[in-house]
Amino acid sequence: MEGWMIDKRLASSFLPPRREKAGKKGYGRLLGVCGSESYRGAAVLAMTAAARSGAGLVELASVRPVTDAVAASLPECMFRVLPPCPKGGIARQALPLLAAEWNKATACLCGCGLGLSAHSRLLVKELVRSCPVPMVLDADALNVLSEAPEALLGARAPVVVTPHHGEMERLSGREVAGPEESARRFAEKYRVTVILKGSLTVVAHPDGSAFVHDRDNSGLAKGGSGDVLAGLTAGLLAQGMEAKKAACLAVYVHGRAGMLARQALGQRGMLPHDVAERIPAAFLEIE
Repeated sequence: MEGWMIDKRLASSFLPPRREKAGKKGYGRLLGVCGSESYRGAAVLAMTAAARSGAGLVELASVRPVTDAVAASLPECMFRVLPPCPKGGIARQALPLLAAEWNKATACLCGCGLGLSAHSRLLVKELVRSCPVPMVLDADALNVLSEAPEALLGARAPVVVTPHHGEMERLSGREVAGPEESARRFAEKYRVTVILKGSLTVVAHPDGSAFVHDRDNSGLAKGGSGDVLAGLTAGLLAQGMEAKKAACLAVYVHGRAGMLARQALGQRGMLPHDVAERIPAAFLEIE
C-alpha cells in the first residue's frame, strides 16, 4: 500500500489552533537531553527549532559547555546544568536530576549530539524505560538503541524515532527493503512512529499507516538538518499533538522552511540554522 502524501493540505489539517487566551503552560514544556562538549551545535539547532514550533517552554538539560552555547543564541531557553562524564558528555550521576525534570515536562527530546560514552548509553536506556512523557529519539540515542531495539517495547509513552537510512539499517538489523516498507516494518514491530529521513521522507505509524514527503532540495543534505527536524517534532509533541500528526506536520514544515531558505540563499550556501529561522514563515503559509 502506498503512503499518503504529506502536502500543504494535510499539514494544514493537522495544525492545531492557537488558543488566544492560553498561557505558556497551555502549550507544553519540552525537555531536551542533548549535546556534549564535542557536539554543542546539535543542541543549539534542536532547541531553536523546538522553540520555533510554538511550545510554551523549552528546557535543555546538558553539560555546561552546551548550555552556555545554547544560552548565547536562544535566550528563551531554560537550563538544567548536569555533571559531565570524562568524555565531555552527560554523566550517569545526572539520572536523578533528569528524572525530576522529565516529570515536569510534556515531551522529551534525546540524542542530538549526545555522544556514545558508556554514560550516555546508560542514560538513553534509562530514559526509554522510565520517562513518562512522549519522546523523540534521534542521532546518538538511535545508535545506542541499535544495540537492543527491543528496549523500545518497554517505553511508557509514545516514541518517535528519526533515523536516516544508515541508522535505519542498524536499527533493523540491515533488513533489505525500500524506505516505506522498512519504516512500516519497524513501526509495527516496535510500536513507535518512524520518521525515515531522506530525499523521500517516510512517516510510519504502528497502526500500519504511512505518509511520504518528496523533496527536491539538496540544501537540506547537510549536517544539522536532522537536529532541526527532531527539535521541531519534539516541540509539536510537547503541545499535545499525537505522534503521527506531529511527525507529519514537522516533516512538512521542515521541508517548506528548507525551500524558503533555498529561495533566499541557494542550495549551496544555506545552512540548517537558516532553515530553523524560517520555521515561523513556513507555519504562516499553512495557518
